[in-house]
Amino acid sequence: MANVYDVIDMLREGKYLSMRGLARLAGISSTTMASIMSRRPKDVSVVFLQKVAKAFGVHWFEFYGREPEIYNKYNDQRVSSFVEEK
Repeated sequence: MANVYDVIDMLREGKYLSMRGLARLAGISSTTMASIMSRRPKDVSVVFLQKVAKAFGVHWFEFYGREPEIYNKYNDQRVSSFVEEK
């Protein structure tokens, strides 16, 4: 099962961004970005996902390949980092 960190890494590498470059675009400190991406916690903050998604020009729930109605209830909470495979 894939996780949201793999999706973020794939997008980051596709844009030829370093971890520091993505952190800068997302408005997150580079140490926080590196810590989250290396620890890969089971649950991840929606706020973190929103900031990273904005840097890529997408919505955070698109990391999961799902529709927005499913995730509207999770504003400012934590969600699983695992992406369901179809």
